[in-house]
Amino acid sequence: STGAYLLITSITMALMSTGSGEVMAVSSIVVYDIYKVYINPFRRLLTPTSCILCGLQKVGGKHEVCSCPTSAECIDCSKDLKRKSKTRDFAVQYTCPVHGDYRHYEDLLMHHKSWCIVWVTISVIPYALVVYASNINLTWVIFFMQGTISPFAIPLLLAIIWSRCTSPGVITGCVVGLIGCIAANFVVTEVVYEGGLSNFFINTIQDYSLLAGCVAGISLSSVCTIVTSLLTNKIKTEEDVAHEWDKTISINNPLNPWQRLYEEELAQFPPGTKPTAAIMGQIFRSARNVAVYGGLSFVFLFLVVVPAVVLSFGVLTREQFSSYLTFSYVICFLAAVFVVIAPPTEEMYQIVKTWKSSRNTEIQKEKVPKTELSRL
Repeated sequence: STGAYLLITSITMALMSTGSGEVMAVSSIVVYDIYKVYINPFRRLLTPTSCILCGLQKVGGKHEVCSCPTSAECIDCSKDLKRKSKTRDFAVQYTCPVHGDYRHYEDLLMHHKSWCIVWVTISVIPYALVVYASNINLTWVIFFMQGTISPFAIPLLLAIIWSRCTSPGVITGCVVGLIGCIAANFVVTEVVYEGGLSNFFINTIQDYSLLAGCVAGISLSSVCTIVTSLLTNKIKTEEDVAHEWDKTISINNPLNPWQRLYEEELAQFPPGTKPTAAIMGQIFRSARNVAVYGGLSFVFLFLVVVPAVVLSFGVLTREQFSSYLTFSYVICFLAAVFVVIAPPTEEMYQIVKTWKSSRNTEIQKEKVPKTELSRL
């Protein structure tokens, strides 16, 4: 009974988290990656380093550099936000000549995203009915997807951490890796297992079939991504590498810049210091070490230690299997507690932190007139 409750709990948690996450992800992709970029952009930028407010370049060079003030230092934005917080009318007309139009544009995007969430949720219902009516084997889908997802891991990782990675490289790697994964799975299924592909839904999710698909998919996608990127990238000097970094840090929201989120970390450097890749690596070295070594430790624990301990017993006795279920139950419970408690705690911390910062700012603004009067 313990195993049944644990299985039901795990499946329920997976369905709830995956379902809500997928709805939010699809809605964000439709609104912010498709509608905002291709259908109705606020400003059609010539380069990735152009300011979305004025169209000028954010970084120095041969072009005129953007001089738009930040929204935190903008007096008109403060008045707009103060007026919006006091009124019940959500159709507030922003008066800031720099940020007002873009703030209104962001409100429209949020409105579109809300409706997109509704329609995506509704569209899932007929999709689920079609899947149910087709009598598709969901167990086969879950196991087979382990192989079909694997070719996308390394190209996506390289797109984030490797400056010479290009779009053709990522696309080529993913496509070739997916084809290789499916082909390797089918070949091993036909050669190794009795019945071959004629017993499709059973043999294609066997251990060696999935292993061959994953190994082939990851290997081919990695090699094709690296080779294609080396042939198609235009980076020749360190200046080109720095320009790619400028593209990365230019991905920003002018109403809520990322520099504000990391102002405490950036405070250790002189004002006006350009956040290069070396500086960001120095600031977040400890966080990176925790993420890397912590992730590797968990991978080693759950993929090496736990399976090795279980396999060392051979056929488990009733007591041994009960102990294994208890261990799994504890891990599941701790993960559930962390998922439930950690996000609200982090949000509360950020709210209190922002409130204290706003309060200190208001106190400083109130002290300025008093100081000027005392001088008079």
